[in-house]
Amino acid sequence: MEKGGRGFPYLVYMDAEGDVLGKPAGRDVASFERGAKTAQAYLDLKNKADRTPAEEAELLAAEIGLGKVSVAEAEKRMQGLELDEAGKQKIEAALTDLRILERVKSLRQGDMAGIAAAGKAYYEMYQAGQRPQGDEAFQAFYMLIMRYGQSEKDPDIFEVGLKAMKDKFGHLPQAARFFEAQEKALAELRKAKGQ
Repeated sequence: MEKGGRGFPYLVYMDAEGDVLGKPAGRDVASFERGAKTAQAYLDLKNKADRTPAEEAELLAAEIGLGKVSVAEAEKRMQGLELDEAGKQKIEAALTDLRILERVKSLRQGDMAGIAAAGKAYYEMYQAGQRPQGDEAFQAFYMLIMRYGQSEKDPDIFEVGLKAMKDKFGHLPQAARFFEAQEKALAELRKAKGQ
């Protein structure tokens, strides 16, 4: 509990002083390794005295990835950096996940209008080519697109979210019942539309 955990196992990245740097974005090995790499990059860059503009971009992207800054803080800092196109893209990709997660955290259980609005916003992001990178943002993004598709009774929108979820998590045996239920929901949406 001292470091914020309530479950077991509670995974975080910490520095040598025991300060929490961040948490893995997912529960799989690849997510843990990506997060560990981000945490190490953050420590290396944070402790470097004279950072180049590219390193400043890397540091900010790492801070975003570790959840050390808010969207507003990151956007403000981004404006003060001399970024090349690669640096802008790296920070924008990290910001996409942070924007998704900040909005999800603001939702209240049972707030169907807020959930539908978030799903609509995520669907618009999807249409604009923005995609989440981390597992937590990925799941929230596509689940809320599915909920938006249901609220609009639009099987095509629902299928966008379902296909992405199946592509990423469909191989997991523990997800089989979830996907069966979602396929049934998609079939019902299509039937209601006469498809």
